[in-house]
Amino acid sequence: MACQAPSTGSRICQESATASLRLRVTPTGASVWLDGVEMSADEPIAVRVGKHDLRIAHEGFDEQRFSIDARAGAQIDRVIELQAAHGVIEIVSDPTAGDVIVEGHMRGKTPLTLESLEIGKSYQIKVRHGGYDSAHKTVTLTARSPRERVDVTLLERVEHAPKEHAMSADHEAKDGKPPPQGGAQVAAHEGETSKVGRKEAPERPEAEKTDLDKTSERPSPPAPGDSGFLIANTQPWARVLIDGKDTGKTTPIAPRSKIALKPGKHVVRFVVGGKWFDYEILVKPGEDTRLIRKLDVGP
Repeated sequence: MACQAPSTGSRICQESATASLRLRVTPTGASVWLDGVEMSADEPIAVRVGKHDLRIAHEGFDEQRFSIDARAGAQIDRVIELQAAHGVIEIVSDPTAGDVIVEGHMRGKTPLTLESLEIGKSYQIKVRHGGYDSAHKTVTLTARSPRERVDVTLLERVEHAPKEHAMSADHEAKDGKPPPQGGAQVAAHEGETSKVGRKEAPERPEAEKTDLDKTSERPSPPAPGDSGFLIANTQPWARVLIDGKDTGKTTPIAPRSKIALKPGKHVVRFVVGGKWFDYEILVKPGEDTRLIRKLDVGP
């Protein structure tokens, strides 16, 4: 209360001609101006009765302006949430120096920070690196989450054996003889195999085959009722050999493409980056054996 003493000698007390203003601003650390004068928003502000202009600003956020009408003795409490003016996306990858492609445009190499992005928009991000499978991410920036970080672990690409090598191996398994060398080529055309450069000997009758011929033939797969199955996956992906024989498959080996094996012990070898990793498994009839491993391929 503030009192005035008129000349008549009587005392007339009048209510204080101020109001209390409290601002609760998100995010914290914003700057506040009252009628063009910068104020602190950490504590309540005493304002004169009447109309006042307020301006609130924070780096990286849209500025807000509004007016208040203060009445004597009033307590004004305002909650203000500033909206982000732009967004930021940080992109890192393992290995580093991956190409960053945003919305189909090359933007640089990892690690990379993208600034001045539009709030409320989704960004399609692709990270690629020689010798590795590309990674794809979708990032949406919002007023509550204007800054996002994308961490990408790239998986090493598994190169499959050339088709002609695979056919040569199949030729060897059927004939028990090494594939033709030099001018002897094996070509595939519309599902048929043609031989060039050497004369194919006629297949001998079963009665004339030697024990060596019989052992060189490809063994038949186990009957479905007698076999177990292998399901496998690795990080990074790897070529799969079983008991020293190349299956022609790479991980992941999903349940729909699981490998049938005879019951008993087998050695599974994963090959990647010039290294191999052996694991012994026990296959049981009619059951799935799962082999999931993270391979330490080193630098």
